[in-house]
Amino acid sequence: MNAKKAFAHQDFNRRNVKTIHGKIKLFDFELSRPNNVMVDMASLYVDIKDKDDLVQAFSKKIKKSELYDEELLDLMIIRRTILFMYSFIDVLKTGTKLQFLQNN
Repeated sequence: MNAKKAFAHQDFNRRNVKTIHGKIKLFDFELSRPNNVMVDMASLYVDIKDKDDLVQAFSKKIKKSELYDEELLDLMIIRRTILFMYSFIDVLKTGTKLQFLQNN
């Protein structure tokens, strides 16, 4: 939490990346705010964890980053997974549309 903060999407996943006219575009910025950039990497990891080929490519690339911190990434992955589970539980309880919790 004491790490330098930068722009963070806060909900970075495959659904927010599209190719339009041959260019990569990012969407869904309403939850963006300054945060540790590893929060986006953790969010993406939670999204791709069931795709072994993507996880291998992701792991290889992220470890080359000067911002990479394995312990911090692991903790953020756990946190993002718990937030997702709470969101899903809320949907089951209320029957409303899924919304990803983004408190901090």
